[in-house]
Amino acid sequence: MKQKPKVLLISPNSTDDLDNSLISYSMALGYLGPYAEAAGWDVIVKDCYCDDWKTTEKALREVIAKDKPQVMGVNCITMNRMGVYNTIDLARKLAPDMKIIIGGVHPTTFPKHFLIDHPGDAVVRYEGEETFKELLEKIAKGKSIKDVQGIAYPENGEVKLTPLRPQIQDLDSMPYCRHEYFLNEKSKKAYFFSSRGCPSSCNFCSTVLHWGHRYRMRTPKSMVDEIEHVLKKYPNIEEIRFMDDIFTLDNQRVIEICKEMINRNIKVKWRAEGRTFPTTPEMIKWMDKAGCIMLSFGVETGSPKLLKEVGKNQTVEQIKNAFKTVYQYSKNIEPEMFFILGLPNETEETVNESIKMVKEIIDFSGKPLALTTARFLEIYPGTDIYEIAKQKGMIEDDYWLTNPRTPIYFEQSEQWLTKQRYRILFANWTHPGIKSVTKFLIKKQMWRPRKIYNVIRPYLKGENY
Repeated sequence: MKQKPKVLLISPNSTDDLDNSLISYSMALGYLGPYAEAAGWDVIVKDCYCDDWKTTEKALREVIAKDKPQVMGVNCITMNRMGVYNTIDLARKLAPDMKIIIGGVHPTTFPKHFLIDHPGDAVVRYEGEETFKELLEKIAKGKSIKDVQGIAYPENGEVKLTPLRPQIQDLDSMPYCRHEYFLNEKSKKAYFFSSRGCPSSCNFCSTVLHWGHRYRMRTPKSMVDEIEHVLKKYPNIEEIRFMDDIFTLDNQRVIEICKEMINRNIKVKWRAEGRTFPTTPEMIKWMDKAGCIMLSFGVETGSPKLLKEVGKNQTVEQIKNAFKTVYQYSKNIEPEMFFILGLPNETEETVNESIKMVKEIIDFSGKPLALTTARFLEIYPGTDIYEIAKQKGMIEDDYWLTNPRTPIYFEQSEQWLTKQRYRILFANWTHPGIKSVTKFLIKKQMWRPRKIYNVIRPYLKGENY
């Protein structure tokens, strides 16, 4: 029997200081795997995203020496691009004939950095599963890849682009993510995607660049089939998380997912992220019944002016109503708030508007918000913010080749932004009163040293989490 060719799927290390208990496994590899298998390849997976370069290097050397893969597929986002550069360069030295294929939002935006500056063989642009499968089929047969839709490839020192591939419209037709690449009998958490795309146009977000504006959804049955499959295989899973950017966009679909979970007697705690509008009482009631414990909202700011300018497509009243709805119609769901500090035209007045909004929500709930943090505005390639930053001379395309940190958009000084961050956090933890805060911390078990450290770590270190 002819031996199958081997492909290494690897997610190299990020340069950020990450706590892997707070980060999902590299689901991109989990989705690529079954497509590689369908193309007739044996798959080896190495998820090093939350590790350091030494771990990535060791994994790469061991796999190349032992398994001698013919192809390496590399998952790249902005935060691990330096690890990807190192991985490409080392792989080229260790296995000169191995084909190197890179995918993800960052190489989609800057294919030259991964094909010319660092010698990869192809970049998969945008959604990658079907493109990757066709590339492997071509490589296995020794055929040229130049007619494969949706790629970039090097030729005579230049980058060539092929026509884009249509997106997968029926997400139910896709194989499940190969959770077994990442889970074992001791695993406590699992992660899922139930949709792709976002109809909004936030000027700081790169999600829509990769997945598009059209919101594509899995059916409730398909989604719960996968959840049930994973929980039966890994019965020690205690919590799952939907990784969709806007899980709650279609309230009725969420309700049907919840009903499906209840009907199948699936008892697991879960978290999701969503838009503040729409957030209906009926949806929240069903989410609560189905085991949801946290719903995270991308609020970003309490300034009506800034909400409009960044394209957030939500109002302050909608934000407040979403939190009130969760507090009023659920017993177990904690609404979480994400803030971004330093948006264009941020002033002390706009920060005051954010603080005012936080206090009004606290006045309704009587307790502090589960405020993950107020992040500084990060600059991601391909976004409107990136173009604004380039026009202002804050950054240029070559930055991404030599600077490991994700850049911050600074209209004000870092010291000023840090002060505003503390103002928001101070209001959140003092406005409810010490009795309410103490009760909240005990209920959420945030008195545990690990919990306390996770909350205060960014501020002790001065990091942008």
